[in-house]
Amino acid sequence: MINPPARYKEPIVMKPDHFSWRPVGNKIGLEQREIGSFSERGTRIDFYRLTKDARRSLLKEPYLRILYIVKGTGTFGRHSYRRHTSIELSPGELVRFQSKTATEILAITIPSVEALKLKKQAVKIH
Repeated sequence: MINPPARYKEPIVMKPDHFSWRPVGNKIGLEQREIGSFSERGTRIDFYRLTKDARRSLLKEPYLRILYIVKGTGTFGRHSYRRHTSIELSPGELVRFQSKTATEILAITIPSVEALKLKKQAVKIH
């Protein structure tokens, strides 16, 4: 197996509730909690919060994004969502949410090494 060299001595434990919510642009009913951006590859973790009855789109990203519904109910596109729903967004894909109840979404953005044109750095593990 080939893995990149370790960058941290220990696992990092984050407490999302200790991060502040901030409005996304001038969109009423949509807030973001930026948890972190990691390494030169730009892997990112954010939370989004929609108020009840909000109709909002998350900003498009040029990379793969995995969304996980932490709480809430509603629709995205022609699909329904509820707690524990997972959504995979292709690079550049836009999704429009309509919340029935207050909703929190965990968003993980995963840029590809190829898209970023970064040199892969790995070590062999025996």
